[in-house]
Amino acid sequence: MVLLGIRRKTLILRIKMDKKDQKNEDRSIGYQADTINVFNGASPKNKSIIAEVVNILSGSCTLESFPLDSSPLPSKVEEKIIHNNVNRCRHIIETYKDNVIDLGYAYKTIEELRPGRHQKLLHIISRCYKNELGKLFDDGNFSQEKIRQNSDQILENIMHVLREKTLESSNLNAENEDVDIAIGVIVADAFISCVVLENSGGAV
Repeated sequence: MVLLGIRRKTLILRIKMDKKDQKNEDRSIGYQADTINVFNGASPKNKSIIAEVVNILSGSCTLESFPLDSSPLPSKVEEKIIHNNVNRCRHIIETYKDNVIDLGYAYKTIEELRPGRHQKLLHIISRCYKNELGKLFDDGNFSQEKIRQNSDQILENIMHVLREKTLESSNLNAENEDVDIAIGVIVADAFISCVVLENSGGAV
């Protein structure tokens, strides 16, 4: 009887230990699953100024507002296009140059909400351009001819970066086509306003 009682206590103790181990394993598995979800989940999106501008432009610019027969470019803009040897992206400047009024309204709107945002956005665009220059002149030797050879690619890369920033924004409220149009307007204005690429009189 004494031996039977000892065996019974041993069995009960072993069952309790097995249950405890099972709980520890469950907790461990659960913790690991939570950790996996945290690291594998999509990064939370943040608001951006450029998305606000795109939202405003998407409500004011329509495809009908872009005439097929665009008016001639101002002489200074034409001179800058030739100086930088812009070819592939010329149509962007020609198509969206007349929409600077819409863009001006968008910039005025975001500026009224919080002063300094327009300048911050121009800084972002300028930094995108400087980053492209950094790729071309990693040795520090600046060359206008090298910019001329890569001007279209520079503009396309800037538009790509701005588009990605816009699509990653949590406050974006526009369709993809509207995003493409708005980015075209923004970059065309940046070119005309001498934020990107070089003036014939020297570096921007």
